[in-house]
Amino acid sequence: MLWIVRKVSGFVLDFFHSVVKKGSNASTIQKLVHNGQNLNDPSQIGEHILDFYTSLYADNAQANCSYLEMQNFVSKYIPSLVTEEEIKQVVFDLNGDSFPSPNRFGGSFYQACW
Repeated sequence: MLWIVRKVSGFVLDFFHSVVKKGSNASTIQKLVHNGQNLNDPSQIGEHILDFYTSLYADNAQANCSYLEMQNFVSKYIPSLVTEEEIKQVVFDLNGDSFPSPNRFGGSFYQACW
């Protein structure tokens, strides 16, 4: 009887690992085409995405902004946009049994950590 339990446990672990691996691959950009050129290397893809969003959202005033200045801006303005109670309400409205997001954390994780 013990060998049956071990065999089933092994099957369950194999299944779990295959699901985790598929989830990891599903949330990764494998290839990107830019100006007819294929980018397959993860560092090239990351560099292109960073350059794209930097040029998209940066203007001259923000491009020269230091990390400390940005941190001060966030500390000053973000708390006035949303209250802690509103954030808590959103966290506890999450379905705790739902499939985890790409970061691998489901609603129950955030609720337990609150």
